[in-house]
Amino acid sequence: MAVIRFSWTLHTPMYDFLLILSFSESCYTFVIIPQLLVHLFSDTKTITFMACANQLFFFLAFACTNCFLIAVMGYDRYVAICHPLRVNHYFCDMAPVIKLACTDTHVKELALFSLNILVIMVPFLLILISYGFIVNTILKIPSAEGKKKAFATCASHLTLVFVHYGCASIICLRPKSKSASDKDQLVAVTYTAVTPLLSPLVYSLRNKEVKTALKRVLGMPVATKMS
Repeated sequence: MAVIRFSWTLHTPMYDFLLILSFSESCYTFVIIPQLLVHLFSDTKTITFMACANQLFFFLAFACTNCFLIAVMGYDRYVAICHPLRVNHYFCDMAPVIKLACTDTHVKELALFSLNILVIMVPFLLILISYGFIVNTILKIPSAEGKKKAFATCASHLTLVFVHYGCASIICLRPKSKSASDKDQLVAVTYTAVTPLLSPLVYSLRNKEVKTALKRVLGMPVATKMS
């Protein structure tokens, strides 16, 4: 019991049950042993009514406790083997993992929602402010070709902004009443797999310098400008 209590690596449901069972069985034995020793080492073979009632009460209480604990331990093994830890996602995200907790998760969910607002909305607002100044500057460019080139420079980044922040907002900032569905998995795949793959493609294949360097690496002919 001491090893389980003071070893953090053993703080799992199965060992918690074993700790309680060991304590219960110890008490179960101590209820019987003292009176047994009295009967063995003395000539007195009787017991008072109150002592008998107390012994019977605690004996039955700990016996029943042991029966239910052993049954619960069996159910714990059943869950661990037949129904292992499952989240309605293809990876362990914060919100679905919190929902698996066997306690009141209201405070944790509120803290997580506040954190999501901080890491999603604040950067997004800063991006909007930046593009507000960018648009204001582009509108002052006199030539249409110059405006088109300036907008093209921002197109790659804007694509990633809308994909990443859009998906993240759908998952992290929606009302609590909206239950998880198969659509969540599709959105999660988008911002955890598609977006990271999209970033190098968008930033490299639309960049002339990167495409030129890629051709050199692959040994392909590269066109050079005449001086």
